Amino acid sequence: MKLSTADLVRVAILAAISVPLMLIDFPLPFFVGFLKIDVSDVPAVIATCSIGPFAGLLTELVKNLVKLLIKNDTSGIGELANFLVGASYILPLGIVTSTRNNHRFMTRTHIVQAKRFIFGAVLGTVAMVIASCLLNYFLLIPVYSRILQLPISGIVAMGTAVNPGINSLWTLILLSVAPFNLLKAILVSALGYLLYRVLERFL
Repeated sequence: MKLSTADLVRVAILAAISVPLMLIDFPLPFFVGFLKIDVSDVPAVIATCSIGPFAGLLTELVKNLVKLLIKNDTSGIGELANFLVGASYILPLGIVTSTRNNHRFMTRTHIVQAKRFIFGAVLGTVAMVIASCLLNYFLLIPVYSRILQLPISGIVAMGTAVNPGINSLWTLILLSVAPFNLLKAILVSALGYLLYRVLERFL
C-alpha cells in the first residue's frame, strides 16, 4: 500500500506520540512482573482507522525502533514482542475496517464505523491473545532466557510468586500471558476508538 506524504507525516506524529506512552508502563497484580501494561498501541489503532492497516503496522514498527534507540533494557526482546503482538492485533483490525476501494474508515457513518470497529477489534483481540501465547511459549521466553542466562524455571518461579497455580511454562502462558493480553487488547480497543472519534475531523 502506498502512503501519501501527508499520511507519512501522520504516521510519524502518531509514532512519536507512541514512544513516551511505551516508556510509561507498569506491572499489574496477578500477572508475572515482566508483563507491563501500556497504551502505546492506541496511536497505531488511530493510524489504522484513519489511514489503513499498513499505516498502523508502520506506526508500530517506528515506535519500537525509536524505543530501541532510546532505551534498550531488554536486549531488544521487549521491542520485538511489542511489535509482533501489536501487529497481530492491528492487522485483523485494519483488514476489517478497510474498504475494498481503499476509502478510509472515516468516510463511513458512525454506526457502520462502530460495527466494523467492534468486529475488527474482536478479531484483533483473539489474534493478539493467540499470537502472544504462541510467541512467548516458542520464541520470546526461550530467547529471553538464553540472552539473560536466566533459566525458564526461574521465569516460571516469577509467575508462581504471584499465582500459585503457575507451575510450568504452559501454565504461565495460560494464567498470565493470555489474560494480560486480553485485558490490554480491550483497553487499547476502547481508548483507540474513543480517541479516533474525537480526533477524526483532524486526521
